[in-house]
Amino acid sequence: MSNTAKRLIYSATTIIIWATAFVFTKRVYLSAITISALRSMFAAVFLVVLAGFNHTTLKAPARDIFRMMITGAFGFGLYMLVFNIGLMQITASTSSTILALTPVLTAFMASFIYKEKLKPIGYICIVTAFCGVAIMMLWNGALSINKGILWTLLGVAFFVTYNLMTRGLQMDGYNAIQIVTWAMIAGAIVQIPVAPHMISEFIGTDLLSQILILYLGVACSGISYITWNKAFSYAEKTSEVTNFMFVTPFLSTMMGFALLGEMPDMATFIGGGIIIVSVIVFGLKGK
Repeated sequence: MSNTAKRLIYSATTIIIWATAFVFTKRVYLSAITISALRSMFAAVFLVVLAGFNHTTLKAPARDIFRMMITGAFGFGLYMLVFNIGLMQITASTSSTILALTPVLTAFMASFIYKEKLKPIGYICIVTAFCGVAIMMLWNGALSINKGILWTLLGVAFFVTYNLMTRGLQMDGYNAIQIVTWAMIAGAIVQIPVAPHMISEFIGTDLLSQILILYLGVACSGISYITWNKAFSYAEKTSEVTNFMFVTPFLSTMMGFALLGEMPDMATFIGGGIIIVSVIVFGLKGK
């Protein structure tokens, strides 16, 4: 199997799993902070066990372990926290559409850090994508900015940082399990102090919420981040992987409608449409 085929398979698998996270998170009857902390904790345990079964060494120089843990603090700890806070205030379709900005901004930053060049139309697409965000934020008036969107935008910034740091670690020879395991451990450590009652909340919630939070931890935070990092390992450019994220809004919107009965509002249709078109054009013509 070619590297291109492997990259496509790993990227598509990740995006499908991530799309379910937008919908299932809204069904878990726990606080946003507790969901985030439990998701990281379950994922960290799963990844440590997986590394043991695969005989993957987690040993590395202290400097590189520190880099992986800082990566996790951004990509798992801080990102998951603000993602869940934002998702509690907006629909799954709106959240996933805002997060579709991630590949554009990742490629933009990679152009400076890793010298992955962009064409002029790439910069135009970045501007139009943020115009779409502005429409979604200000649709109900300039004085009623949607706080859920602001939290989600902060999540985009954290995940862009994670993507860029992951790329650097892979260029230094570390594999997906090594990076994700150390990163997830850091993510769990970062969030535990803000969720002191997470175990009692988990025990006290309904069975479906317990099953879903386990799924979110093992699949959406454990397995999917390994496949995401594996996709990067078969890519020549960061954007070859991150561009797959533009599919997420469509999948999560369909799931949100089918499972939660969420109907996107006009702001999501117009602003989200501008974002998605900008991301697609960027992926095809911007690099």
